[in-house]
Amino acid sequence: TSSSSSPIWRVSWTLSRRTPCGAPTPNSPAASAPSKQPSPPVSLSLGIDASRHFDGLLLRLCERDRSSSERHFDVILSGRAWGGRPLCDRMSLPADASALVAKLCRDMERSLRSAGSWSAREFSMQGIGADLASRMLPQSILDALLQARWQEGTPLHIESDDAWIPWEAMFLGVQRDTRGGLVGFFLGEHFAVTRWLRIGSAKEQVGGASAVMVAPTNSGLSVGKERAVLAEVTGQMPVELSSLSDVQQCLRGQPSAQLLHFACHGQSSADSVITETLILEGGELHATDVPLASPGQEGTLEGALVFLNACQSGIEQLGLLRHSGWASKLLEAGVGAVVAPSWTVTDSGAMGFAEHFYRGAKAGMSLAEAARQARRAIAQTGNLDRTGYALYAAPTAQARFTAQPGQ
Repeated sequence: TSSSSSPIWRVSWTLSRRTPCGAPTPNSPAASAPSKQPSPPVSLSLGIDASRHFDGLLLRLCERDRSSSERHFDVILSGRAWGGRPLCDRMSLPADASALVAKLCRDMERSLRSAGSWSAREFSMQGIGADLASRMLPQSILDALLQARWQEGTPLHIESDDAWIPWEAMFLGVQRDTRGGLVGFFLGEHFAVTRWLRIGSAKEQVGGASAVMVAPTNSGLSVGKERAVLAEVTGQMPVELSSLSDVQQCLRGQPSAQLLHFACHGQSSADSVITETLILEGGELHATDVPLASPGQEGTLEGALVFLNACQSGIEQLGLLRHSGWASKLLEAGVGAVVAPSWTVTDSGAMGFAEHFYRGAKAGMSLAEAARQARRAIAQTGNLDRTGYALYAAPTAQARFTAQPGQ
């Protein structure tokens, strides 16, 4: 795992909040409570009809226009749980916000490590998360998400083509007292958060019994617990690969992988067109190695569950033509769900999150709830890696760990 040597993230940007026609102002009572009007039908950009099963909240960021210095968004909160007319607001972000947040993610481990004690690191992470939330969401949306009626585990599905935003790490809270401090929660610990990009087609059943674990033997990482939990949930030992050439062949279907788990080192570079790297025996794997299916055909990873348990593998930023990163490329290739951390994670945190996530999914939880419960479980050990893991999936998606007919 690599760690950036650049200075700790210090960014000054302006978040403009402008109210669209007919929407309440952020300080009005209507901004923090839904209308009594009936909720309109929920429409999700997933390529499947998951809306009839989805009873949670839907948060959308829709870019309206941009200039050389700013990008302008409509931010919309709706969904069956909202129970009324959608809450709409507007915000603006700097044109280079994606690069700034990617830099924050690369610097995160060093920033938290410098805080010293566990409690100091926790407060530092809360401060970073609160700053992200206040800069990237209008106050009306923050107030709405802070309402006491949202029980723990309420599904929150986020649709935005800006995959670089670390939603799960946002900290929503209120000032404790005049001495400072916040009372609140990380978004990914209170809500069952899923994301989706407007590419590919989501699945409500993902994965399968064909498990492949990519674990270079020269990585120095402890992967025994990850191997054991994959065997536990599928009922058989996973196929293990370590070399670049073998993994490239696997991505092309040999061997078939319905559950593809990476336990290796990763890094993200701001200075390269191809920014994302997984370090294997014999070379580096990049998202460009993931093959795309021909039009009208299913790809080799169609409907697979891919867990990138490698540092910085969740970082996305602008590439040659559009977003560059593992999540966007894998979804485009037809993968059903992607799990990845946005910054450097510890060996213990990576193992703990994976164990709890897979066991929760095996128990029948939605992938979103399995991820939330995994964050809560490793929180008990004081591990801050939990806030870095993102899940791209349908909000109703569940894992299957048995062979399907014809397989």
